Amino acid sequence: MAMSAAATPSSSSSPPPQKKQKKSEDDDELRVWCDGCYDMVHFGHANSLRQAKAMGDHLVVGVHTDEEITKHKGPPVFNQVERYRMVRAIKWVDDVVEGAPYVTTVETLDKHDIAFCVHGNDITMTADGQLWREREREKKS
Repeated sequence: MAMSAAATPSSSSSPPPQKKQKKSEDDDELRVWCDGCYDMVHFGHANSLRQAKAMGDHLVVGVHTDEEITKHKGPPVFNQVERYRMVRAIKWVDDVVEGAPYVTTVETLDKHDIAFCVHGNDITMTADGQLWREREREKKS
């Protein structure tokens, strides 16, 4: 079952958060998920991915498609192929999931065997004005 944790990017050069400990040496690696548009990649993006990577062993980064970004936020400056390349170039990123859904679901996390979903303090809002947590609450009802 996927769990979530919040990591807020810091603009200072503070040390990364403590890595979660494995139960034993036989445990699989801790896989961490982070997702976003990653348009106009900058230090804040890289720093948040550095902090996310510090929370586990393997960082998987989902990057949204041009279509999804345009629907929810407006057209991106860089196209999706360029954004996939930029995210892959960040040294803390182990894997990139191309075309990740704009709203992360437990099903997506399970599909990629993720232990933690890490996100900054910018909660996802969809084109219809719903926050991610409202959408998840409705699914449970």
